[in-house]
Amino acid sequence: VSDTHNMEMPNLPQEAPNNSPPVSLCSRDLLCWSFQIARAMDYLQARKVLHGDLAARNVLLSENNVVKISDFGMAKDMYKNDLYQKKSNTPMPVKWMSVEALQDGIFSTQSDIWAFGVVLWEIFTLGRSPFHGLEVDEHFLQKLQNGLRLEKPKYAIKSIYDIMKNCWALEPTERPSFIELEQNIGKILNAVDKQFFDEHQEAELDPEPVPEYLNMVCSP
Repeated sequence: VSDTHNMEMPNLPQEAPNNSPPVSLCSRDLLCWSFQIARAMDYLQARKVLHGDLAARNVLLSENNVVKISDFGMAKDMYKNDLYQKKSNTPMPVKWMSVEALQDGIFSTQSDIWAFGVVLWEIFTLGRSPFHGLEVDEHFLQKLQNGLRLEKPKYAIKSIYDIMKNCWALEPTERPSFIELEQNIGKILNAVDKQFFDEHQEAELDPEPVPEYLNMVCSP
């Protein structure tokens, strides 16, 4: 956790007028968003809803750092069957799609989990495009089957990247469930909070000048 706990993220562009200050991010923000998305997807899974187009572009950030999932245009009711086979020729979000979805048009909760791994990658690269510079052609599926995966993001610690790779398991049944993802990310988030609490306690007891911790860790 310490690898990125105090890592300073670059400021994001600010669209607000009147010379408002730039938006600052910390690792806790990224973990908090990831945790909320996993929890929201677990909610959908429990209600037999397949999203089908989970991507960062379909995740909204509202007040108080609350994340909301949007764009249910491809969502399907899974009460009758846990699998959905696409039969139309509508454009698909190829870079977010699982191997089985690309190969057979089969969508399921497990394909949503694959997409969640890509969303994590988007979050921890601060919005980079997945597989940027790689041509998505008829050989793309074969490359995934042969082990091609997105590289470890700069702002992701090993445990987060391990979660991403687990989401991209070739066999759908080997991927974690959303409840497991929620729990695992929650543990990392709790560790970050605990580390800050411990450091903050030490700072209060230290008579020497200390860094401004509010610049390092975001408020809840």
